[in-house]
Amino acid sequence: MIRKPLDRREGRLMVARQAAMLLYEGVASEYKEAKEVAAENLGINTMPSNYEVAMELRKYAEEVEGAAFAERLRSMREDALEVMKALSAFAPRLVGSVWRGVLTPRSDIDIEVYTEDLNTVISKLEGVVSKVLSWEEINLPEQTRLGSLYRIRAKSKRGYDLEILVKEPGMLKKPARCEIFGDLKKGLNINELEELLMKEPEGLRVPKGRVRTG
Repeated sequence: MIRKPLDRREGRLMVARQAAMLLYEGVASEYKEAKEVAAENLGINTMPSNYEVAMELRKYAEEVEGAAFAERLRSMREDALEVMKALSAFAPRLVGSVWRGVLTPRSDIDIEVYTEDLNTVISKLEGVVSKVLSWEEINLPEQTRLGSLYRIRAKSKRGYDLEILVKEPGMLKKPARCEIFGDLKKGLNINELEELLMKEPEGLRVPKGRVRTG
């Protein structure tokens, strides 16, 4: 029996599904790497968009974890909100995979704050995180650093990994462009996160379309 050749859409979805599995299982850490490995393994030349991979990653995570996935996403967003309220003076924004709603087992809570006062940020974390693990100065060229000054690592009250990026105040109105999806990394402020948790606690925040960023 002669098998009908795959059309481009079928090929993209097959690669997207395989790439999503590689990302979820930790075999690949970046979308570009996951797509390239998946395409090579499947012998398919058509590449999916990062949006297509993200949708398959979300779907695969829900298949593997069942109802626990929605609970994990919601509780990570709730922990993020508590931390952001404690850091409200520094215009905190939730970014990263918890903002997007596309998690792997290694996902952490990523929050950006805008201040040069590292010590006050650390002091305000007392009582809202279970432990501050470490902090480090970000020593990179300015074009790479994009206003980032310090990185704080901590554990949230529920035990989730938490990373707080302390950025120059002037960068608040200059969000970087997302390397994965191509949109601006505006994230969610406190009010926006509260609204999301009230109306759609497991909601996705991934831009649609075939943005190709690698």
